[in-house]
Amino acid sequence: MIVGNFVNNLRNADIIKNRRLSEICTLGVGGEAEVFVEPDTPEEFQEIFSAVRGNRVYILGGGSNVVFPDGLVEGVVLSTRGLKKIHWLEDSRVEVQAGYSLQKLLREVRAHDLAGLEFAVGIPGTVGGAICGNAGAVGLGICDLLDEVTTIESDGNLRIWRKNDFAYSYRYCELANASRIVISCVMRFREKNPDDDDLLKNFADKRRNQPLEFRSAGCTFKNPESQSDKPAGKLLDECGCKGLRIGGAVVSDKHANFILNVSGASSSDIFKLVRICRERVLSETGISLEPEIKFVGFDDAP
Repeated sequence: MIVGNFVNNLRNADIIKNRRLSEICTLGVGGEAEVFVEPDTPEEFQEIFSAVRGNRVYILGGGSNVVFPDGLVEGVVLSTRGLKKIHWLEDSRVEVQAGYSLQKLLREVRAHDLAGLEFAVGIPGTVGGAICGNAGAVGLGICDLLDEVTTIESDGNLRIWRKNDFAYSYRYCELANASRIVISCVMRFREKNPDDDDLLKNFADKRRNQPLEFRSAGCTFKNPESQSDKPAGKLLDECGCKGLRIGGAVVSDKHANFILNVSGASSSDIFKLVRICRERVLSETGISLEPEIKFVGFDDAP
């Protein structure tokens, strides 16, 4: 237990002991964080990083694609949701902090008659989380829009990464690392044209085919682009995964790449169901699906 020393070493940030993570994460599962902190300035984050060095630290954004274990999650959960500042620059650029809602940013971009973020319509979570997972759709990703990213490194110092300083690809960003925190970024957009309204509508229509009536963490698995031309949902459907259920967790009948919390699911339910689906697809097709959901704090994540 680290609560005592941690509290004594911090001056400003609000600290919550035994914070229920199921109330924060979109799947509605997860135990209690031994220590939960949600600073609202980069300076507080730097102070906290210095104070918790050597302890278990978990970074949490909007909680839209993450599962924590049941029970006590020992260590410190640092939430970026308090970082909500946004500042428009010249040349169609915006500086936005990591805790800013991705959907609010989309509305801001359109309000400035700019475009480039249409693919993000309906994607939950924060800007920082979207960067770490290179959130996107149909070959488009948020990292393509970045000019620079500011992080706090493991030594507590700030670092500015230019776009060519780090690698990214489908659902991957090199900056997503447990030893650093994405604090803010500068993104560049383009002038909007009439076709962008149709593009936004097309993306929104596709989202309506997703099962939004129950709590979920979004897509369960990444599309196996190097192994198959079929998306993960199609493979799961063909392997009979729709309707599979463990406890309160079930594979959606509407879209097989969504696991839903339909009646008080536990993290263990989600974990077991992900593993069953993954093993079934591997057994029947030879394709190893990689989870898009991040299982944080598990010893043997799928």
